[in-house]
Amino acid sequence: AFQFVPLTWNPVADGPTILATAVSDDSTAVGLPEDKSFSINASISANDVDGSEVVGDWVVVEFGVGYNASWTFSFSGSSFQWGPFSVGGVSVGANSINITRADLDKLKIIPLENWHGDVPIIIHGFTTELLDPTEIAWKHEPFTFSVTAVPDPPVVNLQTVGVPEFNRT
Repeated sequence: AFQFVPLTWNPVADGPTILATAVSDDSTAVGLPEDKSFSINASISANDVDGSEVVGDWVVVEFGVGYNASWTFSFSGSSFQWGPFSVGGVSVGANSINITRADLDKLKIIPLENWHGDVPIIIHGFTTELLDPTEIAWKHEPFTFSVTAVPDPPVVNLQTVGVPEFNRT
């Protein structure tokens, strides 16, 4: 005898794939040299096997250690909102901004003059399951961009020095 057992599949959001690289604003530079700002090229895509998810329209960018002490940022997009935020149950601090996904390429990191070191950020993005819009999955992806030291040219201060004439007797 056969017995039918009802099965229910609940849609589950998988969260996005988040990739990011940094590009120096100095097109001739190798890497990310000090004294030059750089842009973050980020992409967020669905990580979904059945094609039933949509990537969220906005992201949160969290600035890590060194923000405002060693580096800052500029943003040329439409607008942003300062944190703190709660993102998928994770507390994101005040050094974070909420921007549209389309404006990610308008974020520029500006190291302070003569500073070199690591610039850590975390990009928080999400996907929504189309079959159940209440099913949302967040992904929190950390990135570290290294600003390298560049030798500064020497500074020479030349001063005119008056020397009294020497009289021989």
